[in-house]
Order: sequence, then C-alpha cells, then structure tokens
Amino acid sequence: MPKEENWFIESLYNFSPCCLAEYIHHIAMRQLRCNGIMARILCLIGCLILCLFIYQWLPSTQPVHTLVDNDLVKPISVQVMSDSQPLHIKSIESPGKKQVIVHLDMKGAPPRISYLIEIIPILTKMGVTGLLLEYEDMFPYYGPLSTLARSGAYSNSDIAGICAVAAANKLTIIPLIQSFGHFEFVLKHDKWKHLRAEPDLDNGINPSLNDSLTLIFTMLDQMIALHPEATFIHIGGDEVYTLGNSPESRIRMSQQLLTKHDIYCMHIAALGRYVGNKWPHIKPIFWDDMIRKIPIQTLQKYSFGQLLEPMIWKYTPDLENHLPIDLWKKYSEIFPHIWIASAFKGATGQKQFITNIDVHLRNHKAWLSLIEEIKPLFPSGIRGVALTGWQRYSHHQPLCELLPAAIPSLVVCLATITNGNWNEHLWLAVTKTLKCDGLLEISMTPNNLKYEQCTFPGSVIYDGVHELHSIETALIKAHKDIDLIATHRAAKGGKRNYGLSNLKLIYTSLDDLDKKLEQLDSKVQPALQDILMHDQQEWIDMHIKFKQTRIIEVRNRIKKISS
Repeated sequence: MPKEENWFIESLYNFSPCCLAEYIHHIAMRQLRCNGIMARILCLIGCLILCLFIYQWLPSTQPVHTLVDNDLVKPISVQVMSDSQPLHIKSIESPGKKQVIVHLDMKGAPPRISYLIEIIPILTKMGVTGLLLEYEDMFPYYGPLSTLARSGAYSNSDIAGICAVAAANKLTIIPLIQSFGHFEFVLKHDKWKHLRAEPDLDNGINPSLNDSLTLIFTMLDQMIALHPEATFIHIGGDEVYTLGNSPESRIRMSQQLLTKHDIYCMHIAALGRYVGNKWPHIKPIFWDDMIRKIPIQTLQKYSFGQLLEPMIWKYTPDLENHLPIDLWKKYSEIFPHIWIASAFKGATGQKQFITNIDVHLRNHKAWLSLIEEIKPLFPSGIRGVALTGWQRYSHHQPLCELLPAAIPSLVVCLATITNGNWNEHLWLAVTKTLKCDGLLEISMTPNNLKYEQCTFPGSVIYDGVHELHSIETALIKAHKDIDLIATHRAAKGGKRNYGLSNLKLIYTSLDDLDKKLEQLDSKVQPALQDILMHDQQEWIDMHIKFKQTRIIEVRNRIKKISS
C-alpha cells in the first residue's frame, strides 16, 4: 500500500479530523495543483463528506453506553488505543457509584507485592473500584493466632503497602475472612482441633461453642486493625457442609426446637452484630448459598437485612437454573442492598491450569442479562459486582489457574461488565491493551490450540500455560493412538510387525515433547519466582514434572507393546 494511502486508512481508523484535513489539503495542493483558496474549499467539502461517512460506518469512536443499570456501572466511553496505549475506561464519578470489585485469592500461589503494584494501575484503568482480598493463611496473624499465618506470610508492612497502592489508585479494599465453612487453615492445627464440628473434618467450625465465636472475633479484630479504611468486610459463610453435625449443635436443636437453618443464622448474625457494634461504619458481607433455602421468616427473625449484605454467586452461564426469580424476590424483601459475584478464573476444574475465557465471558453475559431482569426488585440498587478468581477450591485442594495466566480473562470480563456488553470493538481494544500479536483468542477447545503471544505483567506464564496445553493435547493423542494400535494388534493375533512403524513415530515425538517440557521449565521457573511468593514448586510438580513422568510411562508402554 502506498505511504499516503496507508496514512489515509490509519487516519480513518483513529479518526483525527486534523489529520484528515491536512491530508486533503496536501492532495489538493500537490496532486490536483489547486491554488490555496481552492485547496481550502476542497478540504472543507472533503472533511464534511468524510465525517458523515465515518460516523455512519466506523464504530471505533462511538461512546459505549449500553449499560445494565444507570446505578450499577458508571457511564463510560471506550476508544481503541494505539499499540502503546492501554484500554482506558473513563468513568464519570458520582457519589452513588457502584462497585466493580476484583477478588484475589491468596490461599495458593500468592502474588508478591511487587506484582500487585504492577497490575493494580491496570485494573484501575479497566474500571475497577476495589479489591476483595482473601488472605487466609497469608495474613500476618499474631499473638494467640500466630499459628494461623503460614511461614512467609505477608508482613504488616506488606499489608500496609497493598493498602497504600490501592488508595493511590482510588481503590477500596474489602478484606475477607472465613468464619464457618472452608475453615481448614485454622482447624488443621492441633491448637484449634477442639473447635471442629466433626472430629475428623477440618472444613467446618462448631458454631455451638463459645470459643468458636471468641476465635473469630479475634480474627476480625486483627484483620480490621490492618485495614483501617475498610467500610465493608466479607465474612465468608459459604458451603458449610458440617452444619448441625456437632454434638453441641444437636443438643441445642433438640432442647430449643431449632433447625439447622437456625444454627446457621444465629452464628452469622452474631458475627454481623459484633462488627456492627464495634465498627458501625463497616458493613459485613457474606456468601448467599447457605440461605437460598432458608425461609424468609427465619432470615427476618435474625435481622439479616439489618446486619448483613449477601453476595449472590454463581460462576456458570446457566444462572437461571440455579438462581430463579423467586429467590430474588425473597432477597428483595429482606435486603436493601445486595452484591453479585461472577468468576474470571478458578471455576472450571480443581486442577485446571489454563483459563477458557469463553466460559467466563458467557458467565458475565448471563449476569448482565439477569441483572437487567432483577433490577426493579432492588430500588436501592445493587452494591456492585465482584469478579472472583479462585486459586484453590479449598485449602487442601490443588492449584487452579495462576493469576498471571488469567489476566486476559480478567480484562475481557472487566470490559464486558463495565460496558454492559461484549462486541468486536471491545475485543480489539482488549487485544491492544494486552499488547497481543494478533486478535486475543477467546475460545478454547481440544481442536483449537491457537493463541496469540501478548505482553503484560506475567505474560510469560500466560504463554507457558498455552505451550503446556499443547504438550498435554499431544500426550493425550499419543495415548489414544497407542490404544488403537494395541487393539488392532490384538485383533490380528499379535502380529509382531503390525503398527511398529507408527509406534516408532510416536516414540520419536515423545522425545520432542520431553525437550519442550525442559525448555518450558527453564522459561517459566524464573517468572514463577519473580511473581509468586509460594507454591511455585507445587505448580511445576503438578504440570511439568507430572507430564515428564507420563512420557516415561508412555515410552515403557510402547516398548512393551513392541516386544
């Protein structure tokens, strides 16, 4: 393409009227040989025609205002930036603005403070207003709780640093502590075993012991002390599988004619009252799943609407199958304010290492549709949306996708939720934000191993997991091919030479895969050390060392079949 024509196309793409005017004037003077007055007239006419054309046909400069709720997200305008500029969602400030929260799960592969400092400004530019920080054993508990902090937990100064960076970027912080279920990081210790609801399980606390509340109150004291600016605190409360199973709870239910619903509500309400009485400016939030089947009269009996705010969560696209309209009607009669929770990673498999962006994108599209349907039920508005990013399903479970590997998914989901839709314009803008070589790949299927290399904080790990996905797919194919050959050899009476040439090809391909794993190990190890504080070796063992072991097993199988 000639240089002048290329400049013209770029001007159309970025729509700079000054550049277009200069271009037309240039053509009129040099190629049409017009005098100065005639050139200016042609310039004016040309600009008017081009402006009409651009505004009719080019979407890249149109403000995006397709919002779910005027109060849910702020009016924004998105422009496609040059390769050196990130996607910038410019929000209109308002006193009643709704929250866009990103959840960071620290109970596995916790990020270094230096990495958080890198990504927080990016999140701010994407429209994020706050962070939901689930520290678990990475919080620097002290005194009688010192055993709860893992070796190498964040220090007090680390927490202060996170808060300072967040404040500098105008982000609120919502700390999260577990207070009922998912209490493994506490109850696994001998010191706290006596508080288990069931002796052999460390995932649920006994709500019918005074010491249980004393422990959680102390945890709240220490957590809030290091987050003095907090106006919300999340107290967990989800997936309490041991509810009502302790001897003390059974006695209470029998003597006081209570149900498991009562036991749950009494415990959570006690925490809500403690926070409200000691810190009137702080509102407790809790996960909603345990109250979905609790009658409205029971929730009202324990003043849930006055003490607490629910965060309604679901991470799949089929929201209507799990969150029917009757549930929202019930919540609207109890709670003046509610929160929504989606997921940008960590919700598609306990051992998942690569993020399927399309699944999470569809989850956010479904939430946008559902919010539109339920917003008339909540005249006071929806507090906001929390995009969760789980690192483990629970304390003893393996690692899910690492945070750096899921940054593209997070950016896609943020663009969707803050704009109220997803379209090709945003797709291109997100691609530029992440500085990808080509259009960011959204869908991931066994037959689609394509991905585009990108450049963002932690992109080396993002590239690495895609390479790992390709190696894993090749290993699965090798297993299937060997199964097929073995089946045919058996059908032909074990003829010695049948399929040997194919087996040799598979054997040779395994050498190539082994080399790729070694190269991948050398590539990602430094990045893991730079970005993460802990659990780097766990990830290497789970995904690289394990596949190297599988290669050895496949080789041995080929030798056995060939002999």
